[in-house]
Amino acid sequence: FKVTPKVKEGFVFGLDDEIKRKLPFFLEREFILGSRLYNSGVSVPKHWGLFLVYDSTFGEYLPAIIMERIKNVSIKNLRVSEQEYLGALRDLEMEKAESKGFIPGDDSEGFGNYLYSKKEDKVYLIDFMFWGVR
Repeated sequence: FKVTPKVKEGFVFGLDDEIKRKLPFFLEREFILGSRLYNSGVSVPKHWGLFLVYDSTFGEYLPAIIMERIKNVSIKNLRVSEQEYLGALRDLEMEKAESKGFIPGDDSEGFGNYLYSKKEDKVYLIDFMFWGVR
């Protein structure tokens, strides 16, 4: 199973040795939270599993979460009124998550932490590294 990531020039996320050692822990935690959110009825992509994926850019295998593919549109390129509407949809999902005992992280409100499927008119929350559970 080989995945070749699209890497932007100069983008090197966490490939120092300390992060590499911690990455499996972070991803396992995020995988568990994402799966629990999904099973609680919160709108998140279905998490299929944790796998080692070959990153040809750096020539090594790295742990990665493999999840359902969501055909999404870029939120930052939408009109302000559309972004406000999507923000309201995101807030509803966040409230649903909180009502199920999850505590969203400080980073949960940015454009990068949810996807929008125009076809379904639905937002999907992503990135749960800094979330917690009551």
